[in-house]
Amino acid sequence: LSGILLNPVWRFVWRKVPRLGRWFPDLNGFWDVEVKSNWSRQVQLLDAAIDAKNCIDMRHVSADQLAELSNINLLAEITQTWWGLEMTLTNPGEASPLRRSDTIVIEPISGKGHRPPGICYFYKQSSVSDNVFDDPEFYGAAQLTYDRESDILEGFFSTSRMWRRAMNTAGTVTFTRCK
Repeated sequence: LSGILLNPVWRFVWRKVPRLGRWFPDLNGFWDVEVKSNWSRQVQLLDAAIDAKNCIDMRHVSADQLAELSNINLLAEITQTWWGLEMTLTNPGEASPLRRSDTIVIEPISGKGHRPPGICYFYKQSSVSDNVFDDPEFYGAAQLTYDRESDILEGFFSTSRMWRRAMNTAGTVTFTRCK
């Protein structure tokens, strides 16, 4: 029993018994992560607030007047065992202030009936910013569903970043397995 529970052994069993993958997929490995954040729209609102000629009402503005969502590319490592899941996101390209994101709690959602499998997770993120009012650390949550056909995890996230200033970030996130 102990031998079967070792990560390489259970992953081999997972591949050989497809029914296990229908219950919950093997997510182990590295994933390219694309984040589309509303931060650019936060900046659009801030700019409109100080420009009397460039007013914007986010409740009624047409989609073509909204700033494009900010795009951030990250790298995730997921470690999955019989005893739990862990995930770390890093920013190897350093194209944004985000430095690292570590999961605090990650909960698998098994696929049942027509519901696809997925994960919900709560994380702590650290950032480096030149804005003294920005939070160097903050918390966030995400809910992702897994598509077996494309081997992609995708869903939504939200954070507590700069919540005291009503500038919380949110958006979509897509995980694509590195080949």
